[in-house]
Amino acid sequence: MMNSAVASKRIVTFVPADRAAAFAKSIAADIPHLFGEYDSVCWWSAPKTEEGVEQYRPRPDGEITQTLSVRMEFSIPADPTALEKFIATLKNHHPWQEPVILVFNSQILDHK
Repeated sequence: MMNSAVASKRIVTFVPADRAAAFAKSIAADIPHLFGEYDSVCWWSAPKTEEGVEQYRPRPDGEITQTLSVRMEFSIPADPTALEKFIATLKNHHPWQEPVILVFNSQILDHK
């Protein structure tokens, strides 16, 4: 028997590798609960297995900077209010002034 799928939003951002754990803890209480017996759920890549580098240059005359980063992902309810609130929280806690934030429609299997 197939489990039912729950509509959700998958939020992806990139965080400096040395700040990932602290960032995850800082927003844990604000990650909307989707379903099941767990909350504060997120995922991030390990720098040793998926090395990523963010590159940016402050405008207009800044220097190019390259920083090791990790991809962090969150699944939240497919609810516009929850999405708006979570994006605001993410921006507020993110170590960068203008973080990259990607939003995807997704479905997660409910294991009940």
